[in-house]
Amino acid sequence: MKNLFACLAVFAAFNLSAQIVYPYNPDANGDNFITAPDLLEFLPVFAQPFQAQGIYVNGVLLDSVLIQLQGDVQQLISNQESQSASQQMLIDSLYTELDAVQELLLSVASTYEDLLSSNADLSQALDSLQNQLDSCNPCSFDFDGDGYSTDQGDCNDSNAAVYPEANEVCNGFDDDCDGLIDDDDGSVDFLIWYYDMDGDGYGAEWNTWYGCNPPSGYVTE
Repeated sequence: MKNLFACLAVFAAFNLSAQIVYPYNPDANGDNFITAPDLLEFLPVFAQPFQAQGIYVNGVLLDSVLIQLQGDVQQLISNQESQSASQQMLIDSLYTELDAVQELLLSVASTYEDLLSSNADLSQALDSLQNQLDSCNPCSFDFDGDGYSTDQGDCNDSNAAVYPEANEVCNGFDDDCDGLIDDDDGSVDFLIWYYDMDGDGYGAEWNTWYGCNPPSGYVTE
């Protein structure tokens, strides 16, 4: 079929108005009729030796024209086969690239499914953690391990020495969480201070002061 198309292309390109010269034309006078005058043109050479002549197309022997046409047809066929091979190579390459794209899409889809699954697991874990946090009251937890939480009246749950009913001592803190500090708290374990009259670092036992913040001149010994 492709050879037929090539031939048709060659003949379509052939100049139909070419001048064809035959070796013998019975219409010698060219009036489109074969009549006696045409025969008169033939009589002078009647019974004379006859040398066959070739058919000429635009001054070129028909055999040469046919050979040229055959070469042109073969060239067209070769070009068409080469073009078909190139097109097939391009098609094969496109199919290869298409396969690669399809594999990539499948990989992306698989990764997306994995992400969705991981996201669902993470969301479930976060929901579980949120539920735990919602059910957990930090104020009810004893962070310093002193036996009391904030809900139980621990006014400093980061210091194990501070909690309700603890001994109030002279340290600048509300040890028993009653809102009173040192001298202001009547339950404080007061220190005994001795007045140092001569400034030698030792006080007199007969001159004492009880409290956390003594007046000037008192020492602990």
